[in-house]
Amino acid sequence: MFTDNPDFYGGHVRGQEPIWAFQAHAGYNFGPNFWISADANYYLGGRTSVDGEVGDNYQSVLRYGATASAPLGHGFSLKAAWGSWLTARNNGRFNTASLTLQYRWFDQ
Repeated sequence: MFTDNPDFYGGHVRGQEPIWAFQAHAGYNFGPNFWISADANYYLGGRTSVDGEVGDNYQSVLRYGATASAPLGHGFSLKAAWGSWLTARNNGRFNTASLTLQYRWFDQ
């Protein structure tokens, strides 16, 4: 929830518009715990104001990425993910990479 902060630094009133997020995912399952996916995310909004004066910090970011997961043994899987940006206004220009070791206690 975004509400105004009536006690912002120096007694000013600070507000922020909502940041809207949209996601799309497509995946393919090769077998148990062995899959890939392609992902896209779009974020927009978030402009702030101080005492009613609107800032130049509207966010608009289109990001994309891919994820792959492979089984390693009983209950274990290894997941690799990568993400980047296609367009960005006011930040959002960064790349991510992750490697995750997962263990499932259920449904083995």
